[in-house]
Amino acid sequence: MHEPVALSPALYDGGPALLTEVMAVVRQVAAAVLAEHGAAQVTTNLGGYQESKHLHFHVIHRDT
Repeated sequence: MHEPVALSPALYDGGPALLTEVMAVVRQVAAAVLAEHGAAQVTTNLGGYQESKHLHFHVIHRDT
C-alpha cells in the first residue's frame, strides 16, 4: 500500500506535479493487477458523498 503524499480534495485541485506523481503510482498498481488477474479497472469519484473530501483511486481486477 502507498501512503498519500498530500491531501487533495478533488482531481482538479492537486496541480499537475501532484497528479503526475499520483498517476505514476496508479500505473504501477494497475500494471501489477493486470499482470496478476489479466485485467484492471481504475476509477475515481467526485462528489458530496465523502465525509472527508479527498482524491483517491480504486484499482479493481475484473474477471476476463
